[in-house]
Amino acid sequence: MQLARKFLLTGLFLIPGACSSAIDTESTATSSASVTTCKNPTSGMIITTNTTLCAGTFATDTPAGSAAITIGADNVTVTCNQTVLQGPGASGANASPNVGFNVVGRKTVTLKGCTAKGFQYGAVVKNSSAVTLDTMHLDENFTDPTAEWVYDSEQGGGVRLENTTSSTVKNSTFCRNWNGIELRSSSGNTVTGNTGNQTNNIGALIVASNN
Repeated sequence: MQLARKFLLTGLFLIPGACSSAIDTESTATSSASVTTCKNPTSGMIITTNTTLCAGTFATDTPAGSAAITIGADNVTVTCNQTVLQGPGASGANASPNVGFNVVGRKTVTLKGCTAKGFQYGAVVKNSSAVTLDTMHLDENFTDPTAEWVYDSEQGGGVRLENTTSSTVKNSTFCRNWNGIELRSSSGNTVTGNTGNQTNNIGALIVASNN
C-alpha cells in the first residue's frame, strides 16, 4: 500500500515525461537584441533589482544554511540566459539546507529559466506570496538512493514552498531528486506543466497545505 501511495502522489500533480539534463535553450535563451547587460552569478549573491544572469556553469561553495543566490527585495524578476548554478553537494537537511535560489519573506518575485543542481534544494520559497518559478531546471539535488520510502523523515530535492501563498511553479523540471516539489503549510498555489521523474521518495509532497 505504501508503494502504491507513493506512485499516486508522484503522478498526481506532475506531467509524466522524460527529464533532460540539458537546458532547453529555446525556452531559456534570451535574444541578444533584448539583452543589454548580464551579471555573472557569485556565491552568496543578493539580488534586489531586475537582473539577467549570464550564460555558463558557475560553481558555488554554498555551505549548510546558506544560499548561492538570495532575492533580497520585492517586485524582482531574475531571468537566466542558460545559467547553471552548480552546488558543492547537498548539506544541511530540514531547517538549514544549502540552497541554489532562496526567496524568503518576499512578494511578486519571478525566477525564469534558471538551473540549480548539487544543493539540498534547488530553490526554496518561504514566507512569501505571488512568487513565480517558470521554466526552472531544479534536477539532481539531494537524494538518497539507498533509503526506502520514509515519507518525510528525510527532506530535500527540487523546490520547497513553505508558508507561501498565491504562487506558481510551472513548466519546470525537478528530476532525480529525493522529492520533486514540496508544499508545506501553504495555500492557493498553482503547480502545472512540470516533470518530476525519477524521484527517490515522492514527486509532489503536500504537508498541511490546501487549495
